[in-house]
Amino acid sequence: MIVLQTLYDMLAVQFHKMSQPKMLLQTAAVAIAFKIPGWVFHQGPTINHAVMIVVLVVVMCCDWLSGSVLAHRSPVMLHNSHYGNEAMIRDAIIVFICFGFMGMDFVLKSKSFLFAVFTAAFIAQNMNSVLSNVYVLGWNKYFPMWLFSLLKDEIISKVKKYYQKGEPENEKE
Repeated sequence: MIVLQTLYDMLAVQFHKMSQPKMLLQTAAVAIAFKIPGWVFHQGPTINHAVMIVVLVVVMCCDWLSGSVLAHRSPVMLHNSHYGNEAMIRDAIIVFICFGFMGMDFVLKSKSFLFAVFTAAFIAQNMNSVLSNVYVLGWNKYFPMWLFSLLKDEIISKVKKYYQKGEPENEKE
């Protein structure tokens, strides 16, 4: 029962992040970037579904790797596998949710709309986490600065989580 409650809490946090107005705008931007391709209006799975799942998994792996590096550099967080295991379980559930929306599209005959929207939202959310980890790690010199101004809230929460300070170390430079 405790495991189910923990899984529910993890997913509730993820969906809460996705419901924020900024996240909805970013999801819309990702959908526009895809230009709502024709496969979204195709009933049933296509190769494009697999491509979106692969992109999602690659972004999740980048998030896990950058988060692991950040956790190991952190003087605050414990360096045990508990946090990584939770993240891997959460990511697996997210992938299964995307497959569930593929099934929902089939049942509701909504073409591939639900799958595309939710998978794009999960990609955008995980990409936000990757970029925030990159910034806190000090690797932001390799990316445009305007990109990080969009992620200020996420960056602040990462800094508080891993360093218990109000601002990232690389902002002091």
